Amino acid sequence: MESQEESNHRYAPRQRVLKTAIAAFNDQFSAIPCLMRNVSDTGAKLVFDNVGLVPRVFMLFVELDGYKVQCERVWQEGKECGVRFIGEKQETRIRKTQIVESSENALSERTMREIQIREKLSNPLAQRPDIVRGDRKPSAQRPVFGRRI
Repeated sequence: MESQEESNHRYAPRQRVLKTAIAAFNDQFSAIPCLMRNVSDTGAKLVFDNVGLVPRVFMLFVELDGYKVQCERVWQEGKECGVRFIGEKQETRIRKTQIVESSENALSERTMREIQIREKLSNPLAQRPDIVRGDRKPSAQRPVFGRRI
């Protein structure tokens, strides 16, 4: 049995990553999203929701890095699989820009507003300033439903 050190000894060292990618097949008319967990010059480790749907040979699109490469699945364990690059990396026009900011600046204004709304919804007293410690509006000011005044 191989030791952990021997099993990780590869032709090309792998770099740990967390990137989205797309496995395309059937002349690129079918596509399944996946996560890339590590990558080297010769292959990668991918995670699929259902790896059984992915054929043995497919085209892998990595939008963040702006390339595609032909892959062959060489091992599979649960939702994870290892692929070997069997073609040259080709630059694509599809490329996403990665923006890395400090955690203080990472949340957009929209996200901050959504958080504030959720906080208000989780605290009903914050929505109703007229209700304090169980006090209610006088009955004359309550809305009347089903009766005409």
